[in-house]
Amino acid sequence: MKKFLALLLAAWMLLSVLSGCQKTEENPEPTQSKEEQAVLRVLTIGNSHTVDANLLLYHVFQTEMPEQKLMLGNLYHSGCAVSQHVSHFKLQLPAYTYYKNTGEGWKQTPQVSLESALKDQVWDVVILHEMNTGAGVEQTYQKDHYQELLDYVNQQTEYPPKIIWNLSWANPTSQKLWDQGFPGLWTGSYRELYNSDYVTMFTQMAYYTQKYVMAKEEFSAMIPTGTAFCYARNELGQADEVLFRDYTHISDYGSLLAAYVWYATLTGKTEITQVNVDIIPSGMRCAQMIGKGDIAVTQEMKDVILQSVNFALKNPWEITPVK
Repeated sequence: MKKFLALLLAAWMLLSVLSGCQKTEENPEPTQSKEEQAVLRVLTIGNSHTVDANLLLYHVFQTEMPEQKLMLGNLYHSGCAVSQHVSHFKLQLPAYTYYKNTGEGWKQTPQVSLESALKDQVWDVVILHEMNTGAGVEQTYQKDHYQELLDYVNQQTEYPPKIIWNLSWANPTSQKLWDQGFPGLWTGSYRELYNSDYVTMFTQMAYYTQKYVMAKEEFSAMIPTGTAFCYARNELGQADEVLFRDYTHISDYGSLLAAYVWYATLTGKTEITQVNVDIIPSGMRCAQMIGKGDIAVTQEMKDVILQSVNFALKNPWEITPVK
């Protein structure tokens, strides 16, 4: 198993983001000013789950590391799997809504192609993600789609970015959430593939991600988002209704938990010592999220986030037993 988290990414950030990238034959120096090179640029290629996971990331960076200039991009296509991303670039389709955040909230541009977004910035990091439904099925990974997408990302970017994989969460099992008008396909797939059990689903997601995805040398790190969610649900007894807003999408609280996992991974931290966010401004949140106005982060929430993130950073593949 690759030891991909702290040392590799921390060293990379220190050298390439803060000090400027060194020119080599394989990696030509970006045509950027020193001011531009000081900005950490992160692009995610995914779906609604990556929108949720990205939602509060800028706010967490502003709180925890205000000195770090940041640009976040997210290419969104509903329910998009890696295989569909490959089809989109092969057909040159403007299939995405392109979200971008430079500190003034998320701005969106419709009908953007994968090529256009990759060439829009000199991205330091590109994060890839699989659609949850098939993420625990071995056949999903036994095709050329992953390598094709990796190759395309490297071909279309001016300077080869660090490519990171996001291991997502397993779907909730709460009947209350599943009764909210979900598509029938989700019910059937969840039952047939995972016996409607999130531990089974996440166990398979983690196993195949480790076996097939992280075996590829192009990946610099893995974000253990799903591991943190599993810990919160199992070890700390958090109900699905706390972490999720429907049958697959996460709540405000879930987005805050995800943001801290992403923040820790991107900054190369092996541990976070405190959760400093007290109020999430309503302007930083998605209209679909539950609740109105600002969200207060209680001490209990902070404790859960702290424990869950630190467990996932230290044990990215481990699944705690259900209490």
